[in-house]
Amino acid sequence: MPGSARVLHERERSHLAIRHNNRLASWVAIAGALVCLGACDPVYPALAGASDASDSDSDAGHLPPNGGTIYGDDNTCGSTCPAPAHADPTCAEGTCGYACSGDFLDCNGKPSDGCEISVKSDPAHCGSCANGCGMINNGTPICVDFLCRASCDPGWGSCQNNPAQCETHTDSDPYHCGDCTTQCTGNINAAPHCEGGQCTFHCSSGFADCNQNDVDGCEVDTNNDPHHCGTCGLDCKELGCSQGTCTCASSTQTANVAPLDLFIMMDQSGSMDLKTGTGVTKWAAIAAAIKAFVNDANSVGIAVGIQYFPLATCSSAEYATPEVPIADLPANATNIMASIAKHGPNGSTPTAAALDGAISYAQTYGKSHAGHTIAVVLATDGVPTGCAPLDTIPAVAKIAAAGVTSAANIRTFVIGVGTETASLNAIAVGGATKAAIIVDVAGNVEQQFAAALKAIQGQALACSYAIPLPSDGKTLDLTKVNVQITLGAGKPQMLNYVPTDKDCSSTTGGWHFDDPVTPSKILLCATSCALPLSVSTAKVEILLGCARTSAVP
Repeated sequence: MPGSARVLHERERSHLAIRHNNRLASWVAIAGALVCLGACDPVYPALAGASDASDSDSDAGHLPPNGGTIYGDDNTCGSTCPAPAHADPTCAEGTCGYACSGDFLDCNGKPSDGCEISVKSDPAHCGSCANGCGMINNGTPICVDFLCRASCDPGWGSCQNNPAQCETHTDSDPYHCGDCTTQCTGNINAAPHCEGGQCTFHCSSGFADCNQNDVDGCEVDTNNDPHHCGTCGLDCKELGCSQGTCTCASSTQTANVAPLDLFIMMDQSGSMDLKTGTGVTKWAAIAAAIKAFVNDANSVGIAVGIQYFPLATCSSAEYATPEVPIADLPANATNIMASIAKHGPNGSTPTAAALDGAISYAQTYGKSHAGHTIAVVLATDGVPTGCAPLDTIPAVAKIAAAGVTSAANIRTFVIGVGTETASLNAIAVGGATKAAIIVDVAGNVEQQFAAALKAIQGQALACSYAIPLPSDGKTLDLTKVNVQITLGAGKPQMLNYVPTDKDCSSTTGGWHFDDPVTPSKILLCATSCALPLSVSTAKVEILLGCARTSAVP
């Protein structure tokens, strides 16, 4: 209305405060004229047609700010109307106002900063003052041409016709790999795959990319390729490959365990008279365990003999003569029980002479029992004493190792009874049985010792196998013998042949003959020997007719 300030922009007041020549001047459109409030003349002189050339500096203080022009619906403002930032001045019914220009709007309602928001690019006011772009997963909201859009984080894209979302992981999506337009195509015997935004492929089951050449994809059939059987680089040599396993044998036979013969060297030193946690002496508990073992139905078929230490000498020759020679159970059980009844704790622990004599006897016995697995069981409750200088752990371990490398391949199992048994592991390692079995005297010694004998029986049986004869009646070619182990429902594992026990690998194991020239049985390396013991359904097979897989060229 004339005579009062009027808002022409519909949201903004026309009253604008500005500074001119360091004076605060306030212009208001009233009754068709710009009225100055504050530090300026009350009426712009040009309204009356007046001109004061002599006071141009003074007039300058009365000019409407920003050099606006007079325009509007009725030209009644009579003066130049001011225009704030990003706005055009307006005049309507004698009142100055302003209209936001371009893509700018006055969203805070403050004439002092004019039309402060570009609704074309501001994500907090996108398209209008009230429209803010919301939060975006995997990206940042932006405003583009008045519409909310998304600026996606690295590795993400907006690929599903929703430009305001970053829903696609372009680092791993084979249909949008690296960007929204790239689709991986896969390869021969391979499925498409995206890694780090780059197209690649994953080989189908039973195929492999062995030449690392993308052109031919997964070119190898690992189920049937004898040079890449099961995996790249596994060469079956003269063997064939079937279902990823090297096979070429003219015959495959389940391995039969070699007959087992045990010679027990039993400690009868004075310390064996000490009582255990159950109140009986160590001697009585061990004697009871041995008696139970030789009478157990599960021991039928193995052979056992026994000797004791100390005897009246430090000569190993005396210990090489058994009190009860090795003979089959259960027939020999009566002799062993009667022998134990005649002995009791007394004396020291001359372990070196005792073990040397026991191994010597086992070697002699083996000459007439080709194909048998023969082992010594050293049962003792302490460290070697009584026959210096040989009674040291390193010396006894060396004696045990000599038994393993002999033609008869005599291994030494060690059962330690008591608290001074920590060093006995070295003797077991020398005897190729990995570790001593320790019996806790605070518990039930009889039960523990019996369990130790059972464990030795199982381990010895799992490591030695008879050499089968070819089913076609031909002479056995020792260079065409292979051994494989199958654990449960798994695939067969072909073991590497090694010349001797000392060539066995601690990681991959292997197998060898007891004698490389005139063998009588097949022996598994310690690591491979543990496999049949770990799974109750394990199966050991001997394959005849194809060149053996060897770890040593």
